[in-house]
Amino acid sequence: MSIPHNIAELLEDYVDGTIDEPGHKVLSDWMGESDANCRSVSNWFLGEAQLHEAAQLATMRDVFAAAPLNSVGSISLKANAESSPRNRRSFIAALVFAAASIFFAASSALWIANKSFGPNSRHIGSAAPRRAAAKESPAMLGRLSDCVWADGAKHFRVGEEIPTGTMIDITSGLAQLVFESGAEVVVKGPCRLQVENSMLCRLQTGSVSAEVPHRAAGFTIRGPASEVIDLGTRFGYSVGDDGKSEVHVFQGEVISRELDDSGLVVGKDIRLKEKQAVLFPGAKRQAQRLAANEAKFSLEVQPLWLNDDIQRLAVDRKLALWLRAAHGVLRDKENRVVAWQDLAVGPNRISEDAFQPDPKMRPLYVDQGLNGHPAIRFDGLQAYMTSIPIPTTNDQTIVAVFQYAEPITSSQIGGQIINYNGPPSRFLPDVNGPGVLQLGEKIDSWNGPPLSISAKAFVGRDSRGGDVSAGVVTSKTLGSLKPSVAAYVYDNSANRAALYVDGTVAAESSAPTSIAITSRKVIGKHGIFDQWYFHGDLAEIIIFNTALRPSELETLTKQLIEYYGLPLGSNRKS
Repeated sequence: MSIPHNIAELLEDYVDGTIDEPGHKVLSDWMGESDANCRSVSNWFLGEAQLHEAAQLATMRDVFAAAPLNSVGSISLKANAESSPRNRRSFIAALVFAAASIFFAASSALWIANKSFGPNSRHIGSAAPRRAAAKESPAMLGRLSDCVWADGAKHFRVGEEIPTGTMIDITSGLAQLVFESGAEVVVKGPCRLQVENSMLCRLQTGSVSAEVPHRAAGFTIRGPASEVIDLGTRFGYSVGDDGKSEVHVFQGEVISRELDDSGLVVGKDIRLKEKQAVLFPGAKRQAQRLAANEAKFSLEVQPLWLNDDIQRLAVDRKLALWLRAAHGVLRDKENRVVAWQDLAVGPNRISEDAFQPDPKMRPLYVDQGLNGHPAIRFDGLQAYMTSIPIPTTNDQTIVAVFQYAEPITSSQIGGQIINYNGPPSRFLPDVNGPGVLQLGEKIDSWNGPPLSISAKAFVGRDSRGGDVSAGVVTSKTLGSLKPSVAAYVYDNSANRAALYVDGTVAAESSAPTSIAITSRKVIGKHGIFDQWYFHGDLAEIIIFNTALRPSELETLTKQLIEYYGLPLGSNRKS
């Protein structure tokens, strides 16, 4: 879409209701010149609708947070419908807010009505109600680089959750914040940033850069005199000690707007696209458009694996997560794993690392854990890791390179390798809710062979409280200390689930239920129950947001078998 600057200004005047007759004629004449011009205007209006929606969402968050309740629990609402541009925007916001208030009240009543959970409407695990009732930590600390915390400021560990209202105050270096919404913000010291919720933070002073996926559109960073509302993009934002602020867009689009001393929006919304920027000079001076400058902002904390020689996967179609123990593992002084960094290469662009901030629950890094290759060793008792929220689709492929350890006791099992039902725990209102995938040993109520591998999609519970699962598959005994490449394909589109071990189909089933969710993935135990811990070495885990074809699985499995020096399936010793 290409619209001249003067035409774009006339379109903005048209939307605000301030366009005059000469301007209207210029706009009409330009549209009449070609069909392409008409299509450009149409696309412009669609984009404005998206921007307006995101702006209203940001505004409504403030209204809900600050609006007083009257004596009957309703939210007081006043609106002035005068025709000036600012009042017109306020009136539109009031109408949206009124509709939202009705929805909010209805939703509250529905929630209260559903508090008496029936047999088909129960929480999965005792931790679910506690987690979902109040999400007090909307973000977590992802990565650090030469970070120095300010005197008196709270020091956070990598992977530690950041509570609502926390001020991130650093004097130098970089700190990455990962929000539950999916937004990632890198803070560059000296900087003071307050975390409000999963869609809002406040920058008091300093410089930040943000990468926001489309699912977090509307994510807002607010400064003392301006704010930026994202539509799924990469941008930088800075606030100086003198009150001046700048917004620079490196990819996608944002809305930026000036705020008065009371935090209300003043002037027009400024739409910024790739390579565009704006300066808010303060003191009631007009905003100035600039060219974006990426060099002013630190776009990411460099991963540990940046300079490693990494053998790329032979198949990476819709790759969503790639953890390999040979790369990107952050360890403490006891050689235990603090963070396991996602290899964001190829189509896997956004890093979704796994963490364990609690020293007591960290798995052990073993340099030659699996056939001479590095591996992460899980003790089967309390060690596990949790990723940041990862969106997954109805068609999935999970690949794991692992080996079970020798059981310590006769009752110990190999445990779960990965579980999609990670915190914050989901509510499953009925058996038709989206399922959560699980891969490991004894993940179903069967008396199968010990030290085998199985997988399923847990769907919910039936009227008698029994588990309802789909795509249940299990292999024969694999034994202990015998490396394997296991792949679970859940193909909801084709209604087929299949489990492969070392490239050979071990079991097949149907895949009738949807499984598309966004959740943290728990590695090394059940998603919400403190049991079924994995006992063994895990060298690699890969997630694809698609069902890989048999030929793709064959190619990928062969590559992994060769990389780890494993015997082919037909040559394994049972």
